[in-house]
Amino acid sequence: MYIVYDPTLVMLSILVAILGSLTGVAVTFGYGGARVVLSPQALVRGSVIIGGSIWSMHFIAMLAVKFPVAITYNSTQTLLSLCLAVLFTGVGLSLASAKALGPLKIPVAAVLMGSGIGAMHYLGMNAVTGCGIAYDFNWVAVSLAVAVGASGVALWFAFRKRGAIETLFGGVVLGLAIAGMHYTAMYATSFYRITVTFEIGNPVLSQANIAFSVAAATLVICGYYLYLFSSMLTQEEA
Repeated sequence: MYIVYDPTLVMLSILVAILGSLTGVAVTFGYGGARVVLSPQALVRGSVIIGGSIWSMHFIAMLAVKFPVAITYNSTQTLLSLCLAVLFTGVGLSLASAKALGPLKIPVAAVLMGSGIGAMHYLGMNAVTGCGIAYDFNWVAVSLAVAVGASGVALWFAFRKRGAIETLFGGVVLGLAIAGMHYTAMYATSFYRITVTFEIGNPVLSQANIAFSVAAATLVICGYYLYLFSSMLTQEEA
């Protein structure tokens, strides 16, 4: 089955990935060096923002796909994929900020966090109803490796002493890595027609409107925390 992408929504998904990643590394700012362990509040914020933005990027990127058949998404699996992204991001941040495991804490946390991101993506793919899905498992392995690598970048930036410029750079790199993971995973995916028919009603909102709504919600949340981050930097400089 031949599919095409809406280039506007593809760019929007990448922007959301970068914005969410930048916000995620910003809310962990100041936890490098002697101050390593995340407070419970910072852990929750980082998990929700990074995990939620990863899921938002994935969801918008899926809405960018134009299928030649009518499809829909299983709401339970879609919601569960969001929970997985937030949960495993929290596990990764918690392990990386703990004093146990020594120098292995970042690699171990990256593997767990990356595995969770991969599980989020492929569970989200499984939520697609209306067509069949097959995978090239060589490229699946590559996508999971990218997810682990992106997680390692995120955790390394989160728990090292850094300035505002490094934080900005780290957020952009992480966002591009997350987007790269998604589109690598999509390269591993083939869609095919199935003979079983599904009753799919007309959606209340178009795919583009849903995507822009998710992006707007992400923008509001991330914008708020970036504003707090910039205010904190201003106060430190004063």
